[in-house]
Amino acid sequence: MSPSTLRLLGIVAVLVVVQWVLLPWFSWQSDKVTEINRQLTRLSERADVINSSSALLDEREALSASLGNLAVLSAPNNDGIELPLQQLITAKLTDYQLELESFEWGEPVDGDIAPLRARITIAGKTQDFIDWQNSLLDSQPWIAVEEFSFRRLDPRWFEMQDLTGDIVIRVIVGGEQ
Repeated sequence: MSPSTLRLLGIVAVLVVVQWVLLPWFSWQSDKVTEINRQLTRLSERADVINSSSALLDEREALSASLGNLAVLSAPNNDGIELPLQQLITAKLTDYQLELESFEWGEPVDGDIAPLRARITIAGKTQDFIDWQNSLLDSQPWIAVEEFSFRRLDPRWFEMQDLTGDIVIRVIVGGEQ
């Protein structure tokens, strides 16, 4: 065999080794690295869940407390629940120097868990109204505001001190278990 033929056979042998040995080995190694990275990502996500378990437990306790407050207001068939709710909602109006003009309950809905809606009309200072609303929502997390509107009592466009405001709230009430 001539030296050029030996050189060509050597090149062919190198190409065969590259094609059938090195490329599959590199491909296998790349697949393994991808699999390890995927498993590390899953492990990291699980570690994040484990590390946030105290926050989840705190949130669970807060939700349990909210449900506990709702259970205090529960009544069989929800009959007669409106008056205690109205007293609870309007109890702090005098603390905020607000005057209750009207409190109207919407139509009752039948069912074990029923939303009650009330339209409350209040007169007073703008800031007192906002403070009362924030206090109500902070202390009673099961109350949700559906609508909020107000009218200035002073006809001057720049005077926002005194107002009459309407707020529509929704309370979800369930019967005793």
